[in-house]
Amino acid sequence: MKSKKTLSMILSAVVLAGGIGLAPAKAMADTKDGVKVASTVNTKNVGEVVFKAINDLSEKNIKEARLAIANLQDSHTKHLYNKTLDYHIYSNIDKKVSPVDELMNAYDKTAKMRSAESKVNFDIKLNGQNLSKEEQQSLAPVMAMINSLKVNATSKYKSNEKNTKIFANSDINIDFMQQVFNLKAWMDINTEGKQPNMKYIVSIPEAMKNLTPELKGKDYIVYDTSKIYEKLNVPNMDYGKMMGVYEKYGKRFQEALLDFIRVADAKYSIVTRKGQGTILNGKEKVNLYQIKLDNDKLVKVVKLAMQDENMKKLIKDYLKDTINVAAEMQDKKISQQDLEKIQQEIDKQLEIGMTQLVAALEEMNKSVKFEIVLNCGVNKDGYIASEAGSFKVTVDSAKLQGKNNGSKYTCTINYNSELYNINGDVKVEAMPKVNEKNSIDYVDMLMNNVPSQNKKVSA
Repeated sequence: MKSKKTLSMILSAVVLAGGIGLAPAKAMADTKDGVKVASTVNTKNVGEVVFKAINDLSEKNIKEARLAIANLQDSHTKHLYNKTLDYHIYSNIDKKVSPVDELMNAYDKTAKMRSAESKVNFDIKLNGQNLSKEEQQSLAPVMAMINSLKVNATSKYKSNEKNTKIFANSDINIDFMQQVFNLKAWMDINTEGKQPNMKYIVSIPEAMKNLTPELKGKDYIVYDTSKIYEKLNVPNMDYGKMMGVYEKYGKRFQEALLDFIRVADAKYSIVTRKGQGTILNGKEKVNLYQIKLDNDKLVKVVKLAMQDENMKKLIKDYLKDTINVAAEMQDKKISQQDLEKIQQEIDKQLEIGMTQLVAALEEMNKSVKFEIVLNCGVNKDGYIASEAGSFKVTVDSAKLQGKNNGSKYTCTINYNSELYNINGDVKVEAMPKVNEKNSIDYVDMLMNNVPSQNKKVSA
């Protein structure tokens, strides 16, 4: 541990010294004489801001340092500054110096858990304001259906050390239009070997068996990718190679995303600390953090993402490797010339896609408003043990239709969950034995419906 601290201090000294020496030297070597002074002053100021944050870790100083680092052009210098700042923050994470880092640290730790039990509830509410009589009449039956929906579930989850094998089962209760549907679900995921396999089994409630003749006499619906490979004649390719690409880029994407979230939070205050709360009927205390996004913040965040050259390069590299591996899996080879053409098209489409997204969001702002609020509870062991939030969308129907009657529709999804027995001895219920007599394959259901749909069209 002592050697790590020593190394960190040396790294800090090198980076901070680079702020007034090494980094400007590189900047001068790569630029024209006219920007020498500007480059030196800019990097020196960044070093001073980072040094201030390290010596006085506070939310304000950390945000200022991150904004300063984000403005650097040299990716190597930017990386060193970020790593140095992050080390000091995470070495003092228990001192509550940065809400966004505390929450991201909890998310990272929770993603690595190997077992847990959970409770989840959600419902949907729809209502209208300033509606005409015709609108009220049209909305009434829709509101009756949507507002009646309530879902709650309890689940058990377990995985191996590498997180390549995951097992889970759930008991789900759906309350809809004064009917209660009780069902069970099982999940078995195995990403080891040449072909990853995912198997889901869902029990069929008695009330649902009458909805379609196919479900009569059946107890389960089965979704099994190994069966899909057989039925759709999917070539027996080595998907392990593709998983290798995911593993290669997974950590890099995670780090790039965390860096982006931290900068976005520094600019727009997305994460705030909200004191303490309790979960599990008051049995456990949690530290609360709130994530809040609305139209304006989302547009700003997307525009910021468009300027993130590191993330863009990472996406391009990932797609390039994915294309190569996909070709290898089919015993094909892509020439360098074709690969460059594909890369150029990817670059073009990424830019077009992001530009169109921003334009669509800005256009949407005129008639659609949304607000996402998520309160996360971190327990004493550093895991996210609760989430409670809402996603509210308000549609200004009058503006969409070019009217002045002020009619609006608001849809709100409320959600909350609690996690417990984390990394405990969780007993996941074994999957039931299924066969052609007691179950129906999900893909068969879809394929059986295709001819009937065609008949309807031709008729």
